[in-house]
Amino acid sequence: MKNKFLIPLISFFFIAVITGYLYALYFYTIKCDGWITGDWLVNFQAGFVRRGLCGYLILGLSDFLKLKPNFTVMWIQIAIYIAYMLVLFLLLYRKEINIWFLILLLSPVTLRFTILDPRTVGRKEIILLLLYGLYILCLNRKVLKSYLVIFLFSAALLIATLFHELVFFYTPYFILAAYLKAKIDDEPFHFLKTVLVISGSFLIMIPIYLFGKTINGSVICSGLMEKGLSDNICKGILAPWTKDFGMKDALIHAKEHGYYPAYGTCLFLGLLPFALYIKYSKNYIAPLKKFLVAFLFLFLFSFPLFLFAIDWGRWLNIHFMLLLFTSTLLLKDISYESKVNWSNEYLAIPLLWKSEVTLFKLSNNVVFVLLSISYIILWSMQHFLW
Repeated sequence: MKNKFLIPLISFFFIAVITGYLYALYFYTIKCDGWITGDWLVNFQAGFVRRGLCGYLILGLSDFLKLKPNFTVMWIQIAIYIAYMLVLFLLLYRKEINIWFLILLLSPVTLRFTILDPRTVGRKEIILLLLYGLYILCLNRKVLKSYLVIFLFSAALLIATLFHELVFFYTPYFILAAYLKAKIDDEPFHFLKTVLVISGSFLIMIPIYLFGKTINGSVICSGLMEKGLSDNICKGILAPWTKDFGMKDALIHAKEHGYYPAYGTCLFLGLLPFALYIKYSKNYIAPLKKFLVAFLFLFLFSFPLFLFAIDWGRWLNIHFMLLLFTSTLLLKDISYESKVNWSNEYLAIPLLWKSEVTLFKLSNNVVFVLLSISYIILWSMQHFLW
């Protein structure tokens, strides 16, 4: 495949994914889904609770716009989702896309995850993905040397953590991205500046867990239903069963529903193209062994999410999406010569075996394409098992 066709094809893929995402989001908005819409409407009506700032602001905006809260949520979700997809596209626009990165884009655990499991659309991780994409964009443009920009990211992560505490458990990715960029540019790594970026998220976790009350779903639900929302809004995060659902319940659920083999397999399959991408690119900035060690640390930092909540597929998807954004740092920039000679550049298929015989070269390409298509279409990952 000629590289000059990649951007149009990737553009078409992005448009298809966004269209499917928006269709599912509208469907669940109409239903007033308790998870996809309800989680954004948790508020301070019953006191200071985690995630309450988001609902407080959205309800105020809904009153100001004279719009039903579920549709206010939808428009906010659409704006954030399209923004983060646009940022990802901009990160790829002037890069040399190789075959491994193309597989990462098409993997069931990255962009297609929300299409294969529509009940994951509109979740609050889109805030984290947008902020991380913007962070990498700023790294590329070298504007993170300014303390003003650092402060703005720290404040944004603080607010995002108040919207959903999951943001905190993925903040080490910001350190990883800054470290990689410093190595790629052969510049000193400013660890303290990077820590300042994520400090807002760390600091706000203290009052969240010291003073944050348990979400009182019944009080919040009554207030939302008074605003004309369906009682479906109460069948998610605001449902009574979530009040006493803890680590023991989550682990029992995981054991009874086969989480360990199912998500262990998804973890392996999801990491496989990332590992092959790094191995075959022969990138000395991020060798395979260091990548696996770094991912182990990143995974362990997010481990509390797996202990207390059953959305293991979502937690893995966030990891894979953040890795996808991070991987854009390792792609080569398109040089002037590359732009001129694009018509002669092909998407190189790696050698599974070495041979000068034409038949064996052809069979290598056929086998690789078949394996890649099988990887892309023959499996998927659900956000939870029931």
